[in-house]
Amino acid sequence: QGIVYTCPSGSYYLDKYEQQSVGFVVQDLSTGNFVGSARIIRDNAFGPYGLPTATSKEIEIYPENRSEVDSAPVEFSQFAKDDNAPHIIAPMLLRAAVEFSIWNRLPYWIATIDDKVLKLLNGFAYSFALPKVGPAMEYLGSSSTPVNINFLKALANAMLTSVDSRRSRSQI
Repeated sequence: QGIVYTCPSGSYYLDKYEQQSVGFVVQDLSTGNFVGSARIIRDNAFGPYGLPTATSKEIEIYPENRSEVDSAPVEFSQFAKDDNAPHIIAPMLLRAAVEFSIWNRLPYWIATIDDKVLKLLNGFAYSFALPKVGPAMEYLGSSSTPVNINFLKALANAMLTSVDSRRSRSQI
């Protein structure tokens, strides 16, 4: 439940979490258009609301994961890129969010991720192996799943998978 704010440089979705969020955007300097965005929502120490995944009645969390979700310091949210933007935009946004988190000593995120994006992040391209903390459900217009994102573990998984796949190819 938010509003879409439109100005000459584009349209922006604003909701109740805006005041406790840190945004990341990628702008195409040749056109001035914004082609990708993501945000990190800080916990309620930075605003009057908890994190969406932890507080939404629409999102079911497995009982064994409830404490880690409730104690999460941040939520990764609104990860999107323009359909015509280069594929490098998604990794650029992830890198910006990871760097922000490292500098601010934020050890992990929670997120409710579109299942198509989750498949990409956990699949061959990235191999993050993000653990699910709840079942898939219809959320914000798509099938989505809540996950815990320990980005250092995710990057280690990706590196190990990359090394293993290079070894496999070199043994052929």
